[in-house]
Amino acid sequence: MSSSPTSATILVVAVAAMFLLIPFAILGTGGDDQERETLYQLNTLDAFLDGQYDGLISYGELYAHGDTGLGTFHAVDGEMIAFGGKFYQICYNGSVNTVSSDMTAPLVMLTWFDVDASGELQDLNLSQTKSALDAMRDSDNYIYVFVAHGTLDSVCTRSFAPFDEPYPPLSNATSAYFYDWNVTGTLVVMWFPVSLSGVNLHDYHMHFLADDLSIGGRVMDLNISNMQVDMDRTPSLNLDFPETDAFRDWEFGQDDRDVE
Repeated sequence: MSSSPTSATILVVAVAAMFLLIPFAILGTGGDDQERETLYQLNTLDAFLDGQYDGLISYGELYAHGDTGLGTFHAVDGEMIAFGGKFYQICYNGSVNTVSSDMTAPLVMLTWFDVDASGELQDLNLSQTKSALDAMRDSDNYIYVFVAHGTLDSVCTRSFAPFDEPYPPLSNATSAYFYDWNVTGTLVVMWFPVSLSGVNLHDYHMHFLADDLSIGGRVMDLNISNMQVDMDRTPSLNLDFPETDAFRDWEFGQDDRDVE
């Protein structure tokens, strides 16, 4: 079978209190109203955590699915953050690169970011930040994407070293941790409802990138001085399953998560 994702994807649309599943062909226009209210996701989190790290789609193709998001690269070669239409790779050695169109992703989440609500985050630790974002959400049943910019008193981020085959579960990853203080930059945050557990993480997933590109990665801890935050409520999910032998034969229901 080919190593590209399925051409027939699944669009999950929240309508009233129901999820409607219908076939959806990727248009990639970015201008259509329905497309802008959709989060595109490649692969499921559970399959990824269990070792499915081969790149599936090039970022050149993924640019058509949104301007803001999170993800990673073939063999988990660092963390990806995208905002304002710019995509960055934060590597295991701490370097930050602009993503090239020929790089590929095994897992990615992207949306066309539109502001539905705005607020301010001031003098907050990580737990308090999550509570403040909770207060901005108007439901526990949609996907929410946040983009915040401002100054952190301190931040700890993480990135992974790339794996060699055969791929082990992500819990066996080699991690590098980075620290900085009094740093200005951008947070991209995603929150998924419990109904999508297994598809993604039912919690806040945060990546950070400093304005001067001096530090970035998955946020492990932070203390916010002052940030302006915008929120995009996203009622639709376009889920693209990998069309690979590994995914076809993978046993769902395994519980080997370790995303921290």
